[in-house]
Amino acid sequence: MYNYVQNIKPKPGHNSPGDLANLASARERRDNRQKEQRTARQEALTDFNEDDNPSKKSNFAEWAVINAPGFIAAQNAFFAAVQEVQQWEDKVFGPGRAALQKASMGLQVATTGTTFQDGYNMNVSSDSITINADGVPNPIENISKFIVPLWTIPNYSATLSGWVANTSAEPSAYTINLAKGEHSSYKDLGHTGTGASVSVSRPVFGFFVKGGSSHSHANFNFSRDAKNVNITLTIKHHKTFPFQPGQWNNGVADLVKTIDAIPPKTEKRVRATQALFAHSVGMKITFSGDAKTAFSKDYKTTIGGGGGITIFGITIGASASSQHSTGVAGSTWDESSGTLTVTPTNSAYESDLLAVMGEVVEI
Repeated sequence: MYNYVQNIKPKPGHNSPGDLANLASARERRDNRQKEQRTARQEALTDFNEDDNPSKKSNFAEWAVINAPGFIAAQNAFFAAVQEVQQWEDKVFGPGRAALQKASMGLQVATTGTTFQDGYNMNVSSDSITINADGVPNPIENISKFIVPLWTIPNYSATLSGWVANTSAEPSAYTINLAKGEHSSYKDLGHTGTGASVSVSRPVFGFFVKGGSSHSHANFNFSRDAKNVNITLTIKHHKTFPFQPGQWNNGVADLVKTIDAIPPKTEKRVRATQALFAHSVGMKITFSGDAKTAFSKDYKTTIGGGGGITIFGITIGASASSQHSTGVAGSTWDESSGTLTVTPTNSAYESDLLAVMGEVVEI
């Protein structure tokens, strides 16, 4: 999205003779007013720190309104000069330039750190902190705040709390055909109008040793053994949640139309829009034939060695990673019947991500 915005070309403004010279003069005045404002501010800060009136305003900005008219005048002159530059830039470069810069800045700060959103983070500044003679930090300029978050999932926390409280819900059961689902077409999955194919890119079964490192399982082969594996998934609670972009997204999608710009060359990309989350997920997995023998060997080697297995991203055995694990479920392996039973977790602070849905966009 950031690269897309960088390549939007605003249509040029309607220039008159002398406009570029006027813009250059306005920028020079702005720079001079800024120097005067900084000098006046430093003088006012000195007076503020030396003011021993016990009833003085403790906040410099409030104190300056009453006691530093020179600084206030210099500050207003600087703001007016900035506005004048903006007006000339709109005339020379087109009125869309300011909106484009705002969108670009919003996307840049969303990925690098600072932007404006009240109530979430502490103030930060691009300026260095200076200490006065009394050892007290001087007021800082260029205040901004971290954007939090890039994306949100509305009502997720409240919904999860409701799921955790409702433990008596009867689970729904879903049978999964791995042999059919490993590679299929969109048409096979009920979609029309496309001949594209879809495949499972993340392994259904993952094996890892103690400490979290993935390792090769020598016996069980998903591609070969999928036809001899039957999975029944049980879910007590599930819901599809939309992803909601943060404040950086304001107006970005309609930017080309809004500022009547020349659109850049686009490419088709996939943007995640929603996800399916579930709580109290359990599984009953039955292996037959060669798959039963192969999985049994790898299961006993992995679990017995302190490692673990992930099935559809749900971890059984040792936790794979404190950062990426979806929680650790219990399991029992009945070698005689070739049945692995995964008991559902009922964690109060997390759910299982079962699927992510998206849409094709051209940006």
